[in-house]
Amino acid sequence: LVTLDGRSVSVRISGTTVDARTRQPLIVEACDSPLILAAGSHRLRISPGKGSGFDLDRLVLIAPSVHDPASDRQTGPELQVTAESRTSMDIVARGEIRSFWLVLGQSYSDGWRLTLDGATVDGADSGIAPVLVDGFANGWLVTQAQGASEPIGLHLRWTPQRLVRLSLGLSLFAAAGCLLVAWRGRRDIGVRSFEPSRLLPAHRPRAKPVGLVTATCTAAVVGGFALVNLPGGWAWSWVAPGIAFASWTGLRGMLPQRTSALAGVLAMGTATVWIAANQIRFRFPRDFVWPLFFEHVHVLGVIAVLLLAAAAAEALIERRDHQD
Repeated sequence: LVTLDGRSVSVRISGTTVDARTRQPLIVEACDSPLILAAGSHRLRISPGKGSGFDLDRLVLIAPSVHDPASDRQTGPELQVTAESRTSMDIVARGEIRSFWLVLGQSYSDGWRLTLDGATVDGADSGIAPVLVDGFANGWLVTQAQGASEPIGLHLRWTPQRLVRLSLGLSLFAAAGCLLVAWRGRRDIGVRSFEPSRLLPAHRPRAKPVGLVTATCTAAVVGGFALVNLPGGWAWSWVAPGIAFASWTGLRGMLPQRTSALAGVLAMGTATVWIAANQIRFRFPRDFVWPLFFEHVHVLGVIAVLLLAAAAAEALIERRDHQD
């Protein structure tokens, strides 16, 4: 049922028959003496439930020296957080230091790096990656450097944030460049004759509504596409028929041309204004989790994209109808 580094481990499963039949948790304990693990990596394997009859979803190895109240264990140092943000943390350690585990209780990620003042981790004191602790967290075994006096400085940094900030800076620079180009425009090179593109014919007002069958089929495709791509499951599914109906009425001449495109621009503009207003009001931290503060506005952006896609489909059908 359980193997460790290829060797079978005898275990005892205890619990009631009722719990076993209703697939409630059961207690799994080792039958023999405690496992002795040497330093390094070990592989713990569990047989599939369809073959053994037991589904072992989670096993926890407990070190008696840490969890046994009667054991002689050392107390850790006193930690004081002097600065903290979503992507960094500065800590000062005082007291009985020598060697201790520093655990960051967030999901394990190789992006975290530790820099130390007066201590080392495996001989290094800067840019140290974490190891997996407690099955999910980030950990570092900190050892006080010889001759160093307390307190010890610990500096945690989420290094991918540098790339995020660089990307934001480049985006701002590109946006400023686009605004500059739009403001200055192209140089006047004289009068030129313009001809309609052969690939995209010049826009002409709709002479007559699109046929009923064509408009209905187009609206059905647009509505289906919207239904598949709308977020939130069925909570926003009612928007898809609305987009399809707007597309159908536009193709049939009941609504002005470009209604879907205008609605898409309005939806995106509303989302932009809402995000800007809430950012100014609440001052959300600008880090890699910043978009999570506006998840409720995400659907407006999706609706805007779907409306613009519907407008593109309408324009394509209109061009084909004019060519016919």
